[in-house]
This record gives sequence, C-alpha cells and structure tokens, in this order.
Amino acid sequence: MDIKKLNSNEEFFNRFKYNDIKDDLTNAISRKYFVEYIDYLISNKISFNLISFDIDKLKIFNDDNDYKIGDLLIKKLMDIISNYLDTYSSIGRLDGDEVSIIIKGEFSYDEKWSLLRRIHQETRKPIKILDKEYLITLTSGLVAYPENANDTESLLRLLDKSIYRGKTKGGNCYIIYSNTRHKDLSLKPDISMIEKINKIKELFIDFKNKDIILNSISLIKDLINNSDGAAFFFKHKLIQSNDLIMNLNNLDIELIDELYPLGFIKVNAVSELDNDSYLYQYLNANNIKAAILIKTKLKKETGYLMVYSRHNKIWNENGIVLAQCLSDYLSFNI
Repeated sequence: MDIKKLNSNEEFFNRFKYNDIKDDLTNAISRKYFVEYIDYLISNKISFNLISFDIDKLKIFNDDNDYKIGDLLIKKLMDIISNYLDTYSSIGRLDGDEVSIIIKGEFSYDEKWSLLRRIHQETRKPIKILDKEYLITLTSGLVAYPENANDTESLLRLLDKSIYRGKTKGGNCYIIYSNTRHKDLSLKPDISMIEKINKIKELFIDFKNKDIILNSISLIKDLINNSDGAAFFFKHKLIQSNDLIMNLNNLDIELIDELYPLGFIKVNAVSELDNDSYLYQYLNANNIKAAILIKTKLKKETGYLMVYSRHNKIWNENGIVLAQCLSDYLSFNI
C-alpha cells in the first residue's frame, strides 16, 4: 500500500504539504505531526487505537549489518505493516526504530489480538533487503482512547509501558494494554538529572586530562536517550566515536561560528535546514539526521561537541542541558 496515499485519506494531514510532515526515511508521518494528530483526535473525541512496533535487538542488528541496512529494515517494516491497514488508519514514527499506527474506531480485544497476530506472523518471515534475507522479531504495544486514557501524554506513557513489559518478557510478543491487568506496570527506572550531572562531575575527578575527552564521548551517549553517538570537533582534529566516519572534510569551525554566533545549534531533522546550507550538506553527507552542536573549548582552542542521531527526533530538553553541562565542564577544567 502507498504510505502517502494511506495518510492522505485523513483530513487532518491534508492541511499540510506532505513533504513538510513526512519522515525522510520512510515517507510516513514524522513524530511531531503524528503527536499533533493524536491531540486532534482526542480534542474531537474520536476513538482510536495506537500501536507501536519495536524491532527487537535493533542495535545488535545494526552492529552486525550496518545502520544503513537497519534504516532499510525500518522502511521495509513500514511497508509490510501498511498492507494490513485501511482508510481509517494512519502510519508514522514516534521514535527512531518504532513504526506506529493509529486506527480509528473501537474494537474488541479479539479484533485487536487478531490484527497484531497477523502482523507478527508476517514480519517473522524472512525480509529481503538488497538481495539478502534477514529474520527479525517485534515487540508491540497497543493502547486505546478513551478506553485506557484521555490525554496524549498518558497514552504515550502507557504505550511505553506496554512495550517495556513486552521486552521484559523476552520480546517477540505483543501487549494489549488493560487498565486492570497492567495498571501496576512501571517503566525501566531512569536516573535523575542530578545523578546524571554528578556522573559528569565524577568524570573530571576520576580521569586525567588525556582520558577525559574520549570518556566524555561514551558518557554523553549513555546519558542522552536515543542518541547514536557524540564527537568533538576542533580546528585541526576530530575526536570521534562509534561509527562516525566523515565523508567530507572536518567540520569548518570558523564557518559554523559565523553562521551560528550563539554557539548552539539544534537540528531535529536535516529537512529543517536549507538544502544549500553548509550544515545540511555536512550532516547529510555523513548520514546524520538529527544533531545538537554546542561550542566548547579545549586548552583555549574553540571547538564543538556534537551529539547525533541517525534518525529524526525531538531532542529532549534534559539532553540538551546535559550536553551543555559537559561542554561547560570541559571549557573550564581543561
């Protein structure tokens, strides 16, 4: 099924230009507009089911096969799932590796279970990508409005709980949220902002200067949810992490300073940038979809800390604060 045609059947999306609201990789609706659509349905008291499909062990898959194959896998999964939807459905991405759908109307438990069962059976078959077949499993969660919650924030939280419950069971399953059976479910506990900032402080106590930069890269990736890596750029060198392999010359620090004098850049999606801009060309050439760049200093040399993602995302404010905190510590302590 044509994903564009599927989403264009919904009146809400027709108020926008499709190219402005679609996810660059899959052509489904991007997170920002998908969440707005949920708000719209709730404000108009339109019943719906929200389902997310999370690929099990995608990080291991990407490590074994390359993240580009992982991107194609998400796109292929989107195509497979869209074939099970009708004109009362819309499809989008709420998170980097999750395929999410909304189906309007009220359905029985058996109807929900039957749909999820059929999709899971189909996606357990070998998936062909670039003449090679791959086997995957999914963990899925389903929540319903108004059955489970009456606002967007609560629905998304319950959806996360459903998927987390499925992951704790070993994955390869689907959880249809029940207000009675699942009311005591909790999400994996996250450490507080104070604890995260203390981890940054500890870094400058536990390591010598020569180790701090490399350990900062690993730490910031762990602290900022859903980031794929981090790197420091200075005028004469790049200190990189993970799979960041530069396909253009090192970041032009002086040009970035000129274009962004405040020393802070947040990009949720490269499509936000002018296609002719230097930053667009740089990020696009390196297959980076979203990034935070914050000015920092290393022994009086100006540079940038870049936290990056291979997928479009809405950067959490806490993540930006943590990146800024690390940048400040580097500037004042080295």
